Amino acid sequence: MLSKGIRYFPLDVDFFNDDKIEYVCARFDEKGELIVIKLLCSIYRDGYYTSWDEDKAIIFAKRAGKNISHSLANDVVYELVKRGFFDKGIFDS
Repeated sequence: MLSKGIRYFPLDVDFFNDDKIEYVCARFDEKGELIVIKLLCSIYRDGYYTSWDEDKAIIFAKRAGKNISHSLANDVVYELVKRGFFDKGIFDS
């Protein structure tokens, strides 16, 4: 099966030491880190960006695990945008 995204992306060994990720972890515990990794996998599976809205948050949360609510996923995404992990201009468009 051909994918329109990429099948592999490198994860820097200092990923979890990045201030943006550390803040997500401080605010949302390990669930925040899990959401970031699963979100990156979801994005890269389809290309280099994805749309994000309430419907996408609900489906993402269902796939991310039983202890992940769509409101938690939304909070993490908006925090990542606020911290500059994701580009705000692209996110808003």
